[in-house]
Amino acid sequence: MNGLNNNTSIPNLDEMTYEELLALEDKIGYVNKGYSNEQICKIPIIKYHRTKKENEKCVICQFDIEEGSNIKKLNCEHFYHDKCIDEWLSKEKHCPFCKIEVKIPEN
Repeated sequence: MNGLNNNTSIPNLDEMTYEELLALEDKIGYVNKGYSNEQICKIPIIKYHRTKKENEKCVICQFDIEEGSNIKKLNCEHFYHDKCIDEWLSKEKHCPFCKIEVKIPEN
């Protein structure tokens, strides 16, 4: 595997290819590639205010985002229900819509 740390046989998940991650998952089970709860909590919760006439949906749960709902807006400008994106980011480090890596704010 190319994603192995040079000093040990512990894989560096950030440097592994998708195929290497799949092989590792087959070997040892699910590989968590997400952020810690502490990191996820650094993304501020804001209130949603509709800017368009039509309802916008959370692409994770597919439910409408209601006026005044708690949301989190990512660095890519996409936003989701706070609970939906928290669960997503505990498993993945990218936006579910555009696939850009989510940057955690420095608090």
